[in-house]
Amino acid sequence: MEAILSITSEGAIVSIGPTERVLSHASSSIAVLLVSSAIFVKRAGSALSVGVGLIAILGFGDRLNRWVIEWTTLETDLGAIARLESFASDIPADEEEDADAFAQVLEDWPQNGDIESPRIRLLYPSPRSFLLSPHSLKILDS
Repeated sequence: MEAILSITSEGAIVSIGPTERVLSHASSSIAVLLVSSAIFVKRAGSALSVGVGLIAILGFGDRLNRWVIEWTTLETDLGAIARLESFASDIPADEEEDADAFAQVLEDWPQNGDIESPRIRLLYPSPRSFLLSPHSLKILDS
């Protein structure tokens, strides 16, 4: 489904989804009914009152679209909060004695910080040519 861009009464450019399109069509339909009734019905009102009514209906449509967007954003945010609360209550807390077990250094822990990578090669995926020929990398702890 493609997005449609619209300019709001405040001058902002927004993307309109399916729900906003339905609400926009509804307020436009009401505006068309207002103008057509003003044209075809004698003494329906002055042009000024029809214009004010038209502006009010279109403004109402913009406010209704904004309300739907804010409401769905609120529902999404509340759902995220509920998922976080559920996650926090389902995960057991770390015990203090478990944390001490992780803090202890194993006896076979390396005694120095040397890093060695033999035969490092870099190559392009297609035409399989080497960017860097085989080299060795050795970083010594001082």
